[in-house]
Amino acid sequence: MATKTVTADEARKNLSDLLSTATYANGRIEIQRRGKTAGFIIGPNDMALLEVLEDRYDAEEARAAMAEIERGEDEVILWEEAKKELNSTEETAEK
Repeated sequence: MATKTVTADEARKNLSDLLSTATYANGRIEIQRRGKTAGFIIGPNDMALLEVLEDRYDAEEARAAMAEIERGEDEVILWEEAKKELNSTEETAEK
């Protein structure tokens, strides 16, 4: 699937058409400002796929972190302990 590239000014002037392209033609639009990529317009199908990929990545990261803990390479800090430590750090910084 080809990505259409437009300037920010073109995107502003043609937003409705670009949204239709992304939504109904599954097009992807790259928006550039001063020759550099500023963002993209993607349709709902691409967004759904992106969210699935992010969820999968997050799950893999969580499994890797749990494996590190099980191997003794990392430790678990209880939330209450972390809050106390953060609060004491903030109090020290305020003084």
